[in-house]
Amino acid sequence: MRSFSHLHHLLVCTSVALPLICTLLLVPTLKDSSPLLSSLFHHTVASAFVLRSHSHIDLAAPPHHETVLVRPYMTSKTSSIPLAAVTPALTSGVEARVKGQTVFLPRREKNLSEDPASFPQRKYHAWRWRDYKVNYRVEGDDRGTPLLLIHGFGANVNHFLYNIDALAAAGYRVYAIDLLGFGASDKPSLSYTLELFSELLVDFIRDKSRFPGEKWVVGGNSIGGLISMMTAQTLKDDCAAVILLNSAGGLTTVRYEDLPLWGRPLWFLVQNILFSDWLGPRLFDRVRDPTNLKQTLSQVYAVKEAVTPELMETLLGPSRDENAVSVFLRILRGPAGPTPEEVLKDLDVPILALWGRDDPWTPLDRGRHPGTSFPRYNPRVELQVLDGTGHCPMDERPDEVNKAIVEWLGHNEDVQKAEAFNAKTTGPNNRRAGG
Repeated sequence: MRSFSHLHHLLVCTSVALPLICTLLLVPTLKDSSPLLSSLFHHTVASAFVLRSHSHIDLAAPPHHETVLVRPYMTSKTSSIPLAAVTPALTSGVEARVKGQTVFLPRREKNLSEDPASFPQRKYHAWRWRDYKVNYRVEGDDRGTPLLLIHGFGANVNHFLYNIDALAAAGYRVYAIDLLGFGASDKPSLSYTLELFSELLVDFIRDKSRFPGEKWVVGGNSIGGLISMMTAQTLKDDCAAVILLNSAGGLTTVRYEDLPLWGRPLWFLVQNILFSDWLGPRLFDRVRDPTNLKQTLSQVYAVKEAVTPELMETLLGPSRDENAVSVFLRILRGPAGPTPEEVLKDLDVPILALWGRDDPWTPLDRGRHPGTSFPRYNPRVELQVLDGTGHCPMDERPDEVNKAIVEWLGHNEDVQKAEAFNAKTTGPNNRRAGG
């Protein structure tokens, strides 16, 4: 079965590499719009997204496991922090039941406009880390328990545009951060790994904590979920809970050390030819082509109406930044990092795993790292499945996700103890969260 899995991975690699390599060797430019060339590139781009997005084509599904439990939260504290000037207007809200009380979570209507002036700003606050500027957003009551949101590959803080204000209204001090190399953060030429991202987040948390030992909730989508677990692994007692939104199985799909000896040369060619500085930029241009991107998003978003011009610009904007292509290729050439199973075994915190049932990239019940297997590796994982939802539940069904997060955090006794600790603890380093 293991060899069968490796064979599938290698077939995928071959299906990605050969069309692009042959096409680029035979055609001097990418401006040919012939149907054949378009078909070749469509196949390549779709396959590349599957590779980079941790889709796993092997193995039978493990025994199905799911719970759909919604739990109560605490009394809300309304944020007095002003909202960004160019974000969708707050309208009606969602009611969450919290210990017999109603918490009002404001809703943002999806922005369907094609007017760039209506799109959200990219840059919020700048934080200096190792001589690099890291972009982040913070909303909510300074006294609230901090909750850090971490985006997935190719995304940024605005992928949580429809979650930040609702979670802040529930009393949390909500941070969203652009990982180094993404969004409005700097894009230096260095080795990008899951470990690097985790180190960044741990340092950010230490710097933004009001006092030593403040308890944080960390959560993320796709690779942001795996990075959240790694961050919690380092924080230990300073982590109150982890929230996973369709967590990925690695920074890249294929782990070199897992391949049989005969398969390693092929993967070496894929990484060093397809993702080379020569061919890679041409692939990147196809990946960020608006038509290709929209088609890809329509495949992985089960809620098709959530694929809006605003979402397109959220993802395309940073891809135009200087050195964005270098970051893209360095990640694809880099190591996959630890598996979620390895990290899960080392965590002793409550974990909420929200999973879109219809995700083709990080499948719920098939592949090498299905969501249904997570509770087997850590009994503290509570899996909640969202029907009719794809890879990005926080953007496809934000109201359901916001409600589930707030009610689950409020019900969990360990989180409640952490919040009580944060509320009563003060120290000489206490200061405003946005500083």
